[in-house]
Amino acid sequence: MKKYLLVSFLILSVASYSKAPRYTFSHRKAGSINAIKDSIEQNNVAVIFQFNKSFKNMPIEIIDANTKQILALKGGIFDQGNLSKDGNSGDYIITILKDRTLKNSIETSINPDTISLVLNNSIIGPYILPKKESEEEKDFQDRKDSDFKYEQKSLLQDAIYIKTALNDPEKYNTIKKILDEYYSINSTNYTTNSYLKSAYIRIDTTNVNRGGTSLSMSNIIASVGGLDVTTVADGMAKFIVKRTKQELSTAFFDRFQADVNKYPDLKTIFPQTARTLLSIGEDIYMYEIYLQTLRESFKRDLATLPTNLPRIIDNHEDYFNKNQTLKAELLTAFYMAQSIQDNHHPGEIIENYPVVYLDSVRPNVKAAFQTLKLISTSLRSNNDTVYWASAKEIQQLIKDDQLLKIYLGLVLQLARKDSIQFNNNGKSFFLADRMNETYTNLQPYKAYISNIAVKTQFLEKKIQGLKKITSDSLMYENYYSVVSNSIDLMRYICQVDQLSIFKKDSLYLEKKTAIYFDYAQTASDMAVAINRKSYATAIVNASQLISPLIYRTKEQENDVSDTLATVAKKIQRYGSLIAAVASAKNSDEVNNAIEAVALPAGSSRIKRESAFNVSLNAYCGLFVGQNRTRFWSKPAYYAGITAPIGIAASWGHSILPFTTGTTGGWSSSIFISILDLGAPVAFRFSNSTDSISSIKLKDIISPGVFISWGIPKCPISFNIGCQMAPLLTAISTKENTFGEKTLRFTASVCIDLPLLNIYNKSR
Repeated sequence: MKKYLLVSFLILSVASYSKAPRYTFSHRKAGSINAIKDSIEQNNVAVIFQFNKSFKNMPIEIIDANTKQILALKGGIFDQGNLSKDGNSGDYIITILKDRTLKNSIETSINPDTISLVLNNSIIGPYILPKKESEEEKDFQDRKDSDFKYEQKSLLQDAIYIKTALNDPEKYNTIKKILDEYYSINSTNYTTNSYLKSAYIRIDTTNVNRGGTSLSMSNIIASVGGLDVTTVADGMAKFIVKRTKQELSTAFFDRFQADVNKYPDLKTIFPQTARTLLSIGEDIYMYEIYLQTLRESFKRDLATLPTNLPRIIDNHEDYFNKNQTLKAELLTAFYMAQSIQDNHHPGEIIENYPVVYLDSVRPNVKAAFQTLKLISTSLRSNNDTVYWASAKEIQQLIKDDQLLKIYLGLVLQLARKDSIQFNNNGKSFFLADRMNETYTNLQPYKAYISNIAVKTQFLEKKIQGLKKITSDSLMYENYYSVVSNSIDLMRYICQVDQLSIFKKDSLYLEKKTAIYFDYAQTASDMAVAINRKSYATAIVNASQLISPLIYRTKEQENDVSDTLATVAKKIQRYGSLIAAVASAKNSDEVNNAIEAVALPAGSSRIKRESAFNVSLNAYCGLFVGQNRTRFWSKPAYYAGITAPIGIAASWGHSILPFTTGTTGGWSSSIFISILDLGAPVAFRFSNSTDSISSIKLKDIISPGVFISWGIPKCPISFNIGCQMAPLLTAISTKENTFGEKTLRFTASVCIDLPLLNIYNKSR
């Protein structure tokens, strides 16, 4: 029912767009006369006859239906008397006013309703004049004019009165009298005052109901144009804004589904989401129905991120085998994340680290991690409740040189067994051999072990404290502290080259291992965020982890590196949506999350896939163009939001006048606009709740014609065309802004919004 009301509303809109006729005559050499009809925007004018210079010195008569001359023009010959040249155009102009008098000759009156012209011995016409105002109407208007008793106040008070009276059409004549009598502003010069031009257009083009009961077509059209359509226009503006957002959201999920099918890595990282999207299939445009199912899938995939992320490496085994350093960095980070999520003790994380990850990287990096494992495990406790030895045991080790020598001897033996080997400027040496050479100097080991003990005891204390915490927020805060301090411990132990036994070597272990621990920290932060259900933070951390796939693969120009970079970007994009939806507390937050990340990618399929389609259509987007008061006048350039509504005839798989086959996805449309709700829609994009000022139907009428090209796989169209610009240029909660009636030539990029399919022919 609402759709049919909208169609009726548009039909009335067309009917309300009327002007006075103008006939322009030219005299051909063969003796015939050509008349061209257009229309004008001018008050109190019934008809204008305009003759070009070719009629100079020719006679003219105005006759009634019985060929009786009814108007005696002075001279009766062009270029004489009433028929002198117009100062602006140089043409001869006869203007008949609505009161049947001749302009500039009010003593001359025309009584018949139908007249003809006698030109060059030829009768041209007939022409029907508008019905003459009745005596009752004239008396009524005379009384209204005589009732004008407004007393001029201060300029400010006059302005206040005019501002208030603009909302009451019954006071428009009073406003015009004030402006004319006290400020010399009237219909002939209002355009010279930029401040008052908009207000004067409003009062000068509004047809005020003067109490008559005539049902003539002109009165009906006038009354339709003056209808208050605020509720309808605002409702349509809200609908267009909502539909625009829905089109973008549908397009986003359509593209998401397509990318899941295209990139196996997305299935790997978001497996549950991929299965859900694939099961939805062709019904993806109804994604809102499946939002709850998608939301549960999002949560499951986020919870398993540390498990799923490493599988990217398995998907591209050949590529990562050629990029062993990047592979080792990522595997180390993913190992840390998984271990943290599984609540492993930091000592166990170090002990179980797969050093095999580092077999193909720089030897010093592997040796540093081997040393880390060796030192950490060497300080284990016999107590099952803690991992590392107590502070008392460490102090005993440091103070007892004999005990320390035995301890270092055992460490040396395990280092020899593990073949821990460093490289100094191309020369390799074993850790065991270097320790053996410097066995007499125990002091560096004491300081090194003492600093390690401080860190391990702090961690043990924190870990024991976690068992006593009942508050979730405090638990997560302390858990994060454990993770960060664990990585700090690992960094310190790996910097074994700070011992004086390596003072002659240039190993730079701190620098070479830094990136491993940076990634490990990021991965650990991701795991902690997932445990806290801080999904947005988790996705940020995951994005940082995969950022090397974007930037470091660019140096290698091949298909795999390009794919990895693309996938990494898509993980960031879709991951942001997944995190936001999974964290949403209600449906509004879900919709806001979708709107925040959705970008155009595919909708408005019917007209793109059909052989021919006719629809009631709207467009919403940005335009640039020029306005002209007349076709030949100097243009003024504009840009803004446009939202035309009208009828679209569309051809699928075509770029007029060419076809694109059956797979192009383009569409071409001829669009006839009737209304343009650009001003209300612009307001509703920024303010969806406040009420707006009154809108008259005539202020949003905007007839025009456009060619529209629909871009494949998205709801975006590129439009070019011409329209009569709507009078309403901007709205607010307090007052509206109006412009002149102008011809607008535009190019726009819009969201295509079919409202009602009238006819559709499938391929």
